[in-house]
Amino acid sequence: QSCKDLETTTTNLEVTNAVVLKLNQAREKSDSDVDHLKEQMVQTSLRMDGMSATAIDNKKAVGQVREELMKNKAERETQRLKLNSVQEQVNQTMEVQQKHSVHIGAVGKDLAKLTSLAEKTRDGLEATNAMVLPNLGTGGGLPNVGLNSPREIARALGKEADVKTPRRRREPAWMTRNVGLVPDRMSYI
Repeated sequence: QSCKDLETTTTNLEVTNAVVLKLNQAREKSDSDVDHLKEQMVQTSLRMDGMSATAIDNKKAVGQVREELMKNKAERETQRLKLNSVQEQVNQTMEVQQKHSVHIGAVGKDLAKLTSLAEKTRDGLEATNAMVLPNLGTGGGLPNVGLNSPREIARALGKEADVKTPRRRREPAWMTRNVGLVPDRMSYI
């Protein structure tokens, strides 16, 4: 019986040894898997650190883009205000131009009336000259001088001027009543 027990124990020991060997192999495989997982975790950690750095850079870039957008928005608003100001000036200029056009049209009409009046006056003067100058020319013709008054016309014809300008003296009562007392300013000198 002891031999049988010994054989059973040996068999049990061999089975146990095989189980321990399998457990040892499984542990080694688990250790290998754990080492592999550790490596993957390190790589993942490195990737996450890289992603974190990229995220920080992206955050900075987004902040810069946001600042640029705000600047662009402010510049656009400034440009819009300038454009509105220019549009107002253009509108005012157009209104002034329209008023000037109306005034120019009125001046043009007045000029046309004045031209017509000048032509009528010239025609009338030509008719008057045609009637008067032949009568004045019977005394030997007129010299080529400017004739501004009846005296100059008479002098040009060599005649005595009969034209006198009547001057009427105003009475002192009329002066006092209408003008008032005028101080003698010469006495102040």
